[in-house]
Order: sequence, then structure tokens, then C-alpha cells
Amino acid sequence: MFELPQQGVGALLGTIPAPLALGRVVLDDGAEVTGFLAESTRLDGATDISGFGGWRAATA
Repeated sequence: MFELPQQGVGALLGTIPAPLALGRVVLDDGAEVTGFLAESTRLDGATDISGFGGWRAATA
């Protein structure tokens, strides 16, 4: 998890490539946070990294 100051969100939005987007994500404890989403129609053949526990672990 990362914390981004509100004034940095605008700069971040311009750097997010398709099929990614920012949106609401529900965590295991039920809390909702802003996180990365992907358009499901563009995920055919993509690897599900959920079991790794995070992007860093999946790319290690």
C-alpha cells in the first residue's frame, strides 16, 4: 500500500496506461481504498497474480 497526497493524483492519472484505471478496491478486511483496476475485457490470457499477495511478490 502506498499513500499519495491528494494533489499528486492528477499527475498520476496521466501516467496510467490502459487497461489500468483508478477505482475503489475492497480489501480483505472490508475496507475500501482507491486502487488500480483493469478493464476485464482486456485481460484475456493475462496471468492472475492474486495468489502472490501483491505486485512486488509477483514480479520478484
